[in-house]
Amino acid sequence: MREECIDLSRLARERWKVLHGIEQGYWTQVEGARRLRLSTRQARRLDRRIAVEGDRGVIYRLRGRRSNREIPETVQMRVLDEVRRG
Repeated sequence: MREECIDLSRLARERWKVLHGIEQGYWTQVEGARRLRLSTRQARRLDRRIAVEGDRGVIYRLRGRRSNREIPETVQMRVLDEVRRG
């Protein structure tokens, strides 16, 4: 069986450490949520996600996708042209 390599951001690594600490009994969910600056409900949600998806559950879901709030490039170029013209 081949081990899977997961590329984690600093935030995801911190979440992983704390959530595994909760799982192993080092911290309660309340203490872990406080360490991550999350609500206890969010910590429980992440804990469930890790139980289902494994370590991949800590990765930000929209990673690699464009934002819903991203301004289309055509609009950006039009605005830059306007600003440059003065």
